[in-house]
Amino acid sequence: MKNLAVCAAIAVALGSAACSEQSDPEIIADANEAISDEDVPGSIRVASNDGVVTLTGIVPTMHAKSRAQEVVGDVAGVERVVNNLRTTAGDAPVPGTDDPMRDDLRRDEHGAPVAPPDARLDRDTTDPLLPGEPSSPR
Repeated sequence: MKNLAVCAAIAVALGSAACSEQSDPEIIADANEAISDEDVPGSIRVASNDGVVTLTGIVPTMHAKSRAQEVVGDVAGVERVVNNLRTTAGDAPVPGTDDPMRDDLRRDEHGAPVAPPDARLDRDTTDPLLPGEPSSPR
């Protein structure tokens, strides 16, 4: 009788562990619901592959980008969040640059790139260069 109780307890534990795993469609639905419930602004698309969630789209601020990652990271079944969200306005990287090191380059009110104080300008394009970045060849 004691063995039967132990076996039943193990079966219940294993069964509930197996049921707690979320499928990718469930993770996507839960992540979208969490983003909506937390009123994270922007146009956010969610994809999931074996619990690795990728966020793409546009949000208005870096705070919204961070908040979306935090909210989705708390969803059951999420192993990791890849945050590919882009920001608009003052937080946006210079268009055409996919290098995350260039995320600190901003635009002024006229749309021109604004470099950090220690940046140099490329001699041909006048684009800002990060420290140690070579200028374009002549």
